[in-house]
Amino acid sequence: MGILGEVYRNASPKRICQVDLGIYSHKHNPLGATRAEGLQRMALDIATTLYRMMASMEGARIPPDLLVTLQVAYRREAQDAIRKYHMDSLANGLLYDRHGEESVVEALEPILRDAGHLFAQQPSRDQLGEWLRALSADPEAPARLHGQRTLPVKGRDALLEAALQDGRR
Repeated sequence: MGILGEVYRNASPKRICQVDLGIYSHKHNPLGATRAEGLQRMALDIATTLYRMMASMEGARIPPDLLVTLQVAYRREAQDAIRKYHMDSLANGLLYDRHGEESVVEALEPILRDAGHLFAQQPSRDQLGEWLRALSADPEAPARLHGQRTLPVKGRDALLEAALQDGRR
């Protein structure tokens, strides 16, 4: 999510596209017994990252009443999806564990609020740093990352000098 947010922030939407790399790895993760495990942990990380992206890129405010609204909207959308997929499974003669799906929704719903509280406590934690800062701290990093190759950056020296000047202020 963080990388997608940085792509959105740094590139024109007209230049963003999805590309099939020929690799698809989908793993079914367990829900997890606590918020620190499985899908619960993943949902918490994703929601917190989204709140940080909304605030930093869109200037959105994330007040407590928005967290309540998101939680209620999530529950409604999830119930609608469960109802739809249950009907699809009945129409196609497939098994569908509606109770299991409802249980997952109930477990994930409060995570939206918890992620909001984490965001409020540490609004800028885990944001990706600027590449120019990394280059100013260690100009040889690209060579080590890519063997003897260097990254073709237009005006690299001017960018490094600007980053160094900015760091001295």
